[in-house]
Amino acid sequence: MQEVKDNNKPITIYNICGVFSIHVETIDLGLLAVKMSNSSYNAKKLPALVIRKTNPRATILLFRTGKSIILGTESVESLQKIAYKLGKELKKLLLIKELKCSEVQITNIMAGCNLGTPILMKILELILENFQKIVNPSKMKAFPECSTN
Repeated sequence: MQEVKDNNKPITIYNICGVFSIHVETIDLGLLAVKMSNSSYNAKKLPALVIRKTNPRATILLFRTGKSIILGTESVESLQKIAYKLGKELKKLLLIKELKCSEVQITNIMAGCNLGTPILMKILELILENFQKIVNPSKMKAFPECSTN
């Protein structure tokens, strides 16, 4: 876990998720699952190859289109390192001379902080209701547990 100090209150980052693409036509995920260690593929459950990495620790969902989702990293550096390592490994396993990948984009950060005071969720729900009147509700993802429906 990465800790960031802000106004003397530590913010702990628990999980950073990101996406990136490997520019290929299609990937045979079944064949790749056999070649790649710490991976599993069950097309009936999920149309992606699940790859588990230990250093740095992360889980990768690799789709046949080359799109990838990286879950469970605790820093931006780890996220980028995992993407780089995956690119190198796929280049070797797929026998591609030059592999092109997109930049890693952060899609979600889960963090926590002790504010030192209780938070009244009902007040947050009222704030969210008023905020949703201004902002497009389809783009609103903050405080999902404070559903107004």
